[in-house]
Amino acid sequence: MSLNQRNMLANEVNSGILAALNKNPVSKLEQLLRFMVWNQHQYLTKGESIRPINQETTTQIAKELFGSDDDPTSDIL
Repeated sequence: MSLNQRNMLANEVNSGILAALNKNPVSKLEQLLRFMVWNQHQYLTKGESIRPINQETTTQIAKELFGSDDDPTSDIL
């Protein structure tokens, strides 16, 4: 199998395993990166007409993606 075919197969297997475990196939880091890219695109295309994200919103997003209320490390965020 070519390297490309192996990568495609690995992605399919990983997605299948995650689906069977009722887990999101997109990692939290990838979700954050996608959000950051989307946010930058919104800012560049709409400029000053959008409101910048404040610290409270950033902290809430980080907690939802990377921590839980009963996780002691979530206080670091």
